[in-house]
Amino acid sequence: MATDVLDKQDKDGGYYAMKGFLYQFDATLMKILKHPNQKIRFEVEQDIDYEKFVIQVKHKEAVKYSPSKIRGAIKQLIDLSTLKKDKKYKLYCYFKECEEAVIRIDIETLDEILGPDSLSYDQSIKESFVERFLLEFSCDYEKQFIELLDLIKHIYKLDKDELAIYYHAMFKGELSSRSILKRAERTLDKNQLDIIIKNNNRVVFEQGYQEYLSYEKYLNIIRKENFTHTKSHVIPHERVFIIECNADEIVEDLFEIVHSISKKFFRSGKHGSASPAPFICFRGMETKILNKLKMNLIDHEFHFNDGTFFAGDRIRLDQLFKKQSESIKIRFIEQNVLSELIELKGTIETYQLYKKKVIPLKYETKEVSIYMNCISDIKQLLS
Repeated sequence: MATDVLDKQDKDGGYYAMKGFLYQFDATLMKILKHPNQKIRFEVEQDIDYEKFVIQVKHKEAVKYSPSKIRGAIKQLIDLSTLKKDKKYKLYCYFKECEEAVIRIDIETLDEILGPDSLSYDQSIKESFVERFLLEFSCDYEKQFIELLDLIKHIYKLDKDELAIYYHAMFKGELSSRSILKRAERTLDKNQLDIIIKNNNRVVFEQGYQEYLSYEKYLNIIRKENFTHTKSHVIPHERVFIIECNADEIVEDLFEIVHSISKKFFRSGKHGSASPAPFICFRGMETKILNKLKMNLIDHEFHFNDGTFFAGDRIRLDQLFKKQSESIKIRFIEQNVLSELIELKGTIETYQLYKKKVIPLKYETKEVSIYMNCISDIKQLLS
């Protein structure tokens, strides 16, 4: 098989896996909003469980349905049903060209799904399972996403799709954070969603939002909510920009981005009028490109601090973290020392601008992660 065919299969596999992951997140949010008085657990017993219900979620947009396609999922649910006999079970799934329906299957249908594995289960186990099981063929990712946005707009009395998108991004960020916690902590309820809106501590803007909104609207909502000053002064927080780059970015673009970040958030002065020089981490960039950028900045008398004093010097974090002179407009920090930002005092705001993936952060911060098509998007966001 040709290499380019293998590459395409790998990319398609990753695409479908990610879409299935997002589909499950949206299904979880739907349950939280439709059952406001229930604590919804996710990735605990199965994908979703609450009260007396256990749900497994599957999104198979490239696959046509046949009984064998859900055999593995059904076997997992049957096995769980023998241990937890007080629960009801559901397989919530989407398959290509399969109409939406909720079906209560019988023993004959269950045997067809199980195929040769049917003989592994006693008749009493199968009878008990079908009494407590529903098979739901649901809508696709796009339709569910639109239904979820409409639900968010209705519950929170929002009049614009853009606001619903922003709420969705906050909720998705919280679900992502909790999905890697210990099993007992993977819970969320409507009251906690309300608190998330109030605190606005982690927001994840994904590529899919561009498909729902126009590209300009996507950038506008991010710019309005994160990069538009609503007060006459800049709140003096520590700010960190983690920018995922190609190895060979154009220096002139990087130069403009550095200037824009500094102009937007750095303020010299004393007392309440000052705002510290932001940190910038260009991750994935070749060292020679970063050095060309630094030379260009020096040539234009733009002062920065990267924690070194001479070529080949080690990074001196105390120089980066101490109070800077008023001439320092930007601080450069490398990805391998980002965790050291835990030593900073005060509020930290972190903006991850990514093309492929968001990296986990090991310090306390308000975090906004923004998918971008290319690095020039940053210039539009900061304009």
